Amino acid sequence: MGIQINGQSDSISAGDGSINITGEITANVINQTVTGVTTFSDATFTNGFNVTGVVTAATLQGTSAVNVGVTTFHSTSAFVHDVKSTGVITATSFSGDGSSLSGIDATTLKDAGGTIRVQANTSGAVVSGMITVGNSFIKDEAVGLGTTSTAGRDAGISTAPGTIIYNETLGSVQVYKRITGWNAIDDTGDSFLTMGYLVVAGGGGGSDELGGGGGGGGFREDANYVTPYGTFTVTVGAGGAGGVSSPNLEGAGSPGANSVFGTIVATGGGGGQSCYGGEPNGQPGGSGGGGSGQNDSAYSTYGSGAGGAGNAGGHTPVEGYPGGSGQNAYQGGGGGGAGGVGDDGVDNNDVGNGGIGRASTILPAPIATSRSVGEVSSGAAYFGGGGGGGDRQTSNAPGSAGGGAGGLGGGGDGGGLNYTTSPGTANTGGGGGSEYYSGGGNGHAGGSGVVVLKVPNTTTLTFSGGVTQTSNPDGNHTLYVVTATSTSSETVTISK
Repeated sequence: MGIQINGQSDSISAGDGSINITGEITANVINQTVTGVTTFSDATFTNGFNVTGVVTAATLQGTSAVNVGVTTFHSTSAFVHDVKSTGVITATSFSGDGSSLSGIDATTLKDAGGTIRVQANTSGAVVSGMITVGNSFIKDEAVGLGTTSTAGRDAGISTAPGTIIYNETLGSVQVYKRITGWNAIDDTGDSFLTMGYLVVAGGGGGSDELGGGGGGGGFREDANYVTPYGTFTVTVGAGGAGGVSSPNLEGAGSPGANSVFGTIVATGGGGGQSCYGGEPNGQPGGSGGGGSGQNDSAYSTYGSGAGGAGNAGGHTPVEGYPGGSGQNAYQGGGGGGAGGVGDDGVDNNDVGNGGIGRASTILPAPIATSRSVGEVSSGAAYFGGGGGGGDRQTSNAPGSAGGGAGGLGGGGDGGGLNYTTSPGTANTGGGGGSEYYSGGGNGHAGGSGVVVLKVPNTTTLTFSGGVTQTSNPDGNHTLYVVTATSTSSETVTISK
């Protein structure tokens, strides 16, 4: 069946559903109701173009409307005044400014749930929620800089002046300046400094009659201690008292007192044990006290005593070592030192020398000498030497098969026949020496401790009234040497 022209209905139709026109059609209204394909080379209309099928045209021009149902529309160029669609219009691209499109809000950005997160206005844009870039963020009540370390900060290349970071290594906010580089921003609430400290406790007292020497005071030191500015407790521990022989010749030495800087605590040295006491073992402490020698007196109820344990605070590195034991009649063990164990009292030719102390890495020997702290040897200042054990049987000098010699670091000598004992040296934390029996002899006291603080020259330290201290310049730092505190509640305030 061919093309049908119906004058009554003013329509043209084709039996196979298609009309192919190679010429030009000009009409007021074109109504295409077939489901096939209508192909034009050119189509021009003035009032309307109604289509429910498929239209293909090289050029489609109109001054009125294109009414499109469920239609596929192909045209290399279309010039239409108005397109009205009840279906979906799909295109590979649209051109123009889009200002007349309806149903599209070009002033907002929405999240997947349809909530507006960015709203443009005449002055800029309003963000609802949070903007996140890496571990930094911006939200309505806070700005997060994110965190980095000193190593991460320094890995940056050509840092721009004005850059601000939070340095988790130092715990402070820093800004990069063109001349001075990275600088902490003042008053961030948790500014830190790197400083050095030396905290030495009081040494333990030596025992009376042929017992053990006192243990050296605990030794704590850090040359690169990171701490916030603020106020800290500072305490210098006293040395423990020597054992007293009367009334029953049972006088063990007393432990030394702790020294303190803030949360840093050095434990006092353990007291040496008397050979006549009911307990033969040396006392534990920063360094342990020496054990008692065996004796056949009626006052002796136990055998020879073991040395007391060191490092009572459980620190790493250890703050001190154990005392020596009394392994034979009339020889007491040497007190332990901050740098080594006390010697055992074995026999007349092998007596209990005190353990060696430990050298400071932050306190130069000349300053130690000028401030009378520590025991200087070979260009270093030693602290926390153990006290020597007592010996009854020989007349040799301490350390020469007589009473035990005190350990390097202020330890007192032990007593022997014709030789009396000596105390631990003040402000060394040395343990006191044990006395030789000579009708009843008292042990000697341990030496007091010391606190040394090394801070940058830009730092100010203010001490409470009960602190005895001196200061010395040391290159870009200042050393504060605290030799005494009148109470256990004295303080030092460290500020910028």
